[in-house]
Amino acid sequence: MRRTRYGPPNAFIIYRREKKAKHNDVFSKRTEAEISKVVGKMWQNEPEDTKDMYYRLAEHAKKKHLEKYFGYIFIAIKRLKNC
Repeated sequence: MRRTRYGPPNAFIIYRREKKAKHNDVFSKRTEAEISKVVGKMWQNEPEDTKDMYYRLAEHAKKKHLEKYFGYIFIAIKRLKNC
């Protein structure tokens, strides 16, 4: 089953998207999992005021998402492993 609507991005997703775009030349040869590990360490080392900015951006994205998809409810779907 494929989801057509995704939930709003959280603070880390916004941060990751921004860092990947900014450092595309460095990340171009890496897998998405490798990029997430590198950016995750960068996120952990960011000062709280920087993280707060991304949390505010995530709140704004959440409000915009609710306006666009009124009544959206996240439903977790358990993925089956390939047999």
